[in-house]
Amino acid sequence: IILLTIHRESYLIDTFLVGFILLSIISTIIICSYFSKKKSSNQSISYSYSYIIKKSYPIAISTMAIFLLSTLDVIFLKKYYGDKVVAQYGVGVKIMTIIAMIIQMVNINISTKIASLFFAENKSELRKTIKNSVRVLALFMVPCLLFVVVFSRQIVGVFGLGYLVVERTMLILIVGQGIISLCGIAPVYLNMTGRQNIFQIILIIAVIFNFILNSYLIPSHGMEGAAVSFVISMLLWNLIVV
Repeated sequence: IILLTIHRESYLIDTFLVGFILLSIISTIIICSYFSKKKSSNQSISYSYSYIIKKSYPIAISTMAIFLLSTLDVIFLKKYYGDKVVAQYGVGVKIMTIIAMIIQMVNINISTKIASLFFAENKSELRKTIKNSVRVLALFMVPCLLFVVVFSRQIVGVFGLGYLVVERTMLILIVGQGIISLCGIAPVYLNMTGRQNIFQIILIIAVIFNFILNSYLIPSHGMEGAAVSFVISMLLWNLIVV
């Protein structure tokens, strides 16, 4: 907002990247500080850096795979249709991402609790936590999805008349996201219960499948083909995870 106000839009990318660098530095300092306090005879082995890397690198690869799932369609659209279609498609994706943030919000808040309950073998409380999380997801997702579906034309119209062509694409993405949300917190459950390696393999397969779908559907169906490819790929890996 500041850069746009002072007409320095050329620095937007630099600011975006600097934000990530600062975040990595701050988070690394916090983590190192945390482990320096935990250096006792009982915890030094469990919390060693090699242990952390071994446990976390599959999650890093999974995160990269999810990033590719949301990027390959844009690359194909750019190749076959150019910047204008990419910009239009981007609006639909951003609106879908706002809905997806609800899932992220729930996942972030319960991830550590799932891990602690699982390794404490407190199965009854774990089941209760999972059920409550799915209910919270449904409570937030259903009204949001209904609102976007009912007022889809008005929402897209905010960006200008040129973006009305993305309405059907956005609806495919939104409805697909709603179906995917029914899978609940299964991805977080795998990562937090020592199955991150399994999750990593599933996502790598999904990326390959998504690449094949995009290469087949986008040249002939454009934005809608990209949306269908994304939804089918996301639904595939979520169902496998479940």
